[in-house]
Amino acid sequence: MTEERDREREHKRVRQACANCRRKKTRCSGERPVCAFCARLGQTCRYTDDVYPELGAALPEENHRLAARVALLESRLSMLDAASVDNAFISGSTYSADQHLRTSASQQDSASPDSRIDNDFACLLDRGTLQALADIYFRHCHQQPYTYFHEATFRQNLDQESFPSYLIYAFAATAVRFSKDPRFVGRQAEAMNCYSRMAWSDIMEQSFSDNHSLSISTVQAASMLGIIDYVTGRSGVAWVKLGLAIRLAQTLQLGREPHSWLLPHEAEERRHTFWSVYLLDKLMACGRDRPPVILDVDCTVRLPVNPCSFQNEFGPQPPTLAIIQEIPDMAPLEKSDHFALTIFMVSTLGQIARWAFKHSAPETRLPWDSRSEFARISGILLSFESYSDACDVDFADILNRHFVSHGDLDGVSAAHFIYSHVVYHVNQLLLHHPFLLRQHLQSFKANVPTGFLRAAIHKSKDHAIRMANIFRILQQYGRDTFPSFLGYAAVLAGMILRLHAVHPTHMLEHEANAHLKSCSSFLDHKPVRWESYRRMSKVLGEFAPSSRLAEELLSIKLDRTPLEPVSEEELWQMCDYSWLVSSARLFVKTATHTPVRSESPAIQDVALPIPGIMPEFDALYTAAMSLDYSLLGDARTDDSGNLGLDF
Repeated sequence: MTEERDREREHKRVRQACANCRRKKTRCSGERPVCAFCARLGQTCRYTDDVYPELGAALPEENHRLAARVALLESRLSMLDAASVDNAFISGSTYSADQHLRTSASQQDSASPDSRIDNDFACLLDRGTLQALADIYFRHCHQQPYTYFHEATFRQNLDQESFPSYLIYAFAATAVRFSKDPRFVGRQAEAMNCYSRMAWSDIMEQSFSDNHSLSISTVQAASMLGIIDYVTGRSGVAWVKLGLAIRLAQTLQLGREPHSWLLPHEAEERRHTFWSVYLLDKLMACGRDRPPVILDVDCTVRLPVNPCSFQNEFGPQPPTLAIIQEIPDMAPLEKSDHFALTIFMVSTLGQIARWAFKHSAPETRLPWDSRSEFARISGILLSFESYSDACDVDFADILNRHFVSHGDLDGVSAAHFIYSHVVYHVNQLLLHHPFLLRQHLQSFKANVPTGFLRAAIHKSKDHAIRMANIFRILQQYGRDTFPSFLGYAAVLAGMILRLHAVHPTHMLEHEANAHLKSCSSFLDHKPVRWESYRRMSKVLGEFAPSSRLAEELLSIKLDRTPLEPVSEEELWQMCDYSWLVSSARLFVKTATHTPVRSESPAIQDVALPIPGIMPEFDALYTAAMSLDYSLLGDARTDDSGNLGLDF
């Protein structure tokens, strides 16, 4: 029986796709004389039988496909742990809107309402609409902070229709949120969900078919879809898509320096794509439920050059992340390397998140010990100040000097400058947060120096005020689009300012309330582009700590009495980025941490794997590919008593 499966599997590997499926990059069923795809569209099916590659020559490509399938399998199975499932799987779609029309016509009687809506939106993506969406993307989404594409090359490939369909749909889903096209106005969210569904469906249909080569486009599309799900509040589904993007990036070795024979813009696009996935991984790990996946030690690729130029052919080679983390005597970055500095600060955010949200083993050294993790991170944050004049000079003055022309702020060129400084202040707020630091100190028995707590309270207050000033300045320039992460920064700063307003010992009450208003008005600033901003504004507005709680958190003497369970859980949640963006969250007034679940419908009556039982690989693989977890119940006894995969 096993030999028959092996022969069948081998036969599937060498099955050749017909000419139409090859041309349209669609998975071919391989039936002769007519495959299922051609039969459905009523077109002539032709096979080219003159050339069959030798199996030995196809081994490297087969290895890539196997690695990709394993990555997909692992990411699908991780949904069981995440307790969230993406139901966004539809029939295969391609880039050509004309083909969607033909497919819709041939299946009109049996098409579901969702399929008809998808076809309607797909037909809108003509050449003119895609060019308009490209303008929107590079004005509102590019460098916010993710930088996947070289703009000139992207526009050229878009015009030549050389992108796979899933990347087109992922790009359209990202940009349509900001579209003012009358055909999308009032339906942006519907269009975004539609294009996201079609992109994810096509990734599954095309990227893991036997005749598709793994490419950087798959990494870009999967991570873009992860961003959409995360900021929409479907964090569980977003983690799965990000996990797939990370594994595929590792398979393509994007974390290593590109080959020297690549063109400069091609090498930079690989760097920018990897570092964009890296940023997303660290930002999504700023909470209790999920530690970062990408390890800094594995990131040997150099930091990206100026994203506006994508050219560094004759200039000095950028450093690696490890070099700037070592804080060398000679600064390896220029003050204008804003994207590299953003990566530097986000990598520090990942370290602080591990420390603050207890993703790593408890530290044994006291935080005021110069050898402690707290002291090491403080040194890294000080090194950032050596790259930025905005840490000492008025933030508005720096913006006016470098990024404002005729009274208008250049949002694209200023994006990474703003982002790096916001993340810098978030790092300071998390490291010196009255609640998080108190939780960390509870594990030590030593007396806490009052000078240490006094300095920490002052630091958190100072950076909350600076953050509020940044929000006030950005609103004054009339910008209507900011990265979604800035909402989290507003909640952190507003949370600390609210504590000082309730217990005005370290600053005046009216001063604290004035800065708090800057944070709240930033979240409510019209138009509100991000659903998470509305949810965050509600959380911040409802945060009403008692005077006793505020006094306890802002005291220069550590009170080891446990906090009220309800208050402690509320404070944890307000520091948790994933909880704040989740659309499914409810404030649970219990002492027990309740993991955030996605708003996506959960699978009911799932047959989970049984300990000591090994599923058949074919059943396991089919279940993962189809998201039919009931197939996982078809299992056999394994004498080893472990759950494994039979390759």
